[in-house]
Amino acid sequence: MYEFINELEKFDNQKEKFKIIEQIENYQIYCLEHYYPKNSFSDFVLDESELDFRNLVFKFKNGNKQAQKKIIKKLVPSIKKLNIISEDFIFLTIPASKKAETEKRYKYFSKKFSKLLNIEDGYGIISNKIEKEEKHLSGRKVNFLDYIEIDEERIKNKNVILFDDIISSGKTFLEIANRLKQLKVKK
Repeated sequence: MYEFINELEKFDNQKEKFKIIEQIENYQIYCLEHYYPKNSFSDFVLDESELDFRNLVFKFKNGNKQAQKKIIKKLVPSIKKLNIISEDFIFLTIPASKKAETEKRYKYFSKKFSKLLNIEDGYGIISNKIEKEEKHLSGRKVNFLDYIEIDEERIKNKNVILFDDIISSGKTFLEIANRLKQLKVKK
């Protein structure tokens, strides 16, 4: 199971290469750059490239197609360099807290990204069952699996690239990755 996260470090010429930032259980977490959330890092403590990236993430999360294209342009060469992609891969996204946000953020992105890697676009396979309040707004800790549904038949015996736009604790990723494993994805 692979998760490619849009948390990035500085813009430079090395962006075609992922760094493994963490091993969570048996899953490798990959990133391009570090993301510094506004509620923890004021603009004054970040350099220009860190601010540029934070703004790119905001635009991505708001469905800006140019921001999505920039992220795709960074991710696709990096993934190709891992030399792991085959025909049985499927690209899945971890939904946002609300269905409209998920669609705005991922429908176009998932289609373009999957096409460039020549893998199945799995947009909608993990979908919002019910709306939930965003964690940073509610402060509540919830089991993300209570809010989503997974189309089990479409993922059986597939290798999965699991994508989340930002990762903090890794809890949501683990909940979904472990559930996918129970549903018999290959890796």
